[in-house]
Amino acid sequence: MVFLFGGRSLTLDEPLSTVSYVSVFIPHFIGNPAENHEILRKLYLEFDLSSYQISDLTGWSRTAISDYLRKAEINKEFIKSPIPRYGEREVGGVRVPHQAEQKVIQKIVTLKSKGHSFREIAKFLTESGVLSKRGGQWSKTTIQEIFKREQEKKK
Repeated sequence: MVFLFGGRSLTLDEPLSTVSYVSVFIPHFIGNPAENHEILRKLYLEFDLSSYQISDLTGWSRTAISDYLRKAEINKEFIKSPIPRYGEREVGGVRVPHQAEQKVIQKIVTLKSKGHSFREIAKFLTESGVLSKRGGQWSKTTIQEIFKREQEKKK
């Protein structure tokens, strides 16, 4: 038997890295997200999968998943952005640190700790030829968001 996970197929003899076997088998034998609310909760909150990833994994409709999550008031404390943030990249459907971008983030933190403003840091990165996530210029707002996210990680 073959399952699709993160854009790649897995056979029963391959270990699953982020989802337990129980989480894969049960949804295929029981009908919908409401009947599998504990599995859905585990996939959504503990494994931090999006409704799109859960849909790919289980075969349930993404709409049914989202509707049930809303109805059951199951919410994540922090919602993952649909595309990887600065400092992350996606490998096989899993977000991992982007090493080159992590160095830029550390530079941002260092410059801010030395008293530079967000606008000055954005100007410095742009003039240094460091590209933003989308390949453009840096803005003070982007620098501020990255810095804030790094500060929250330290808490």
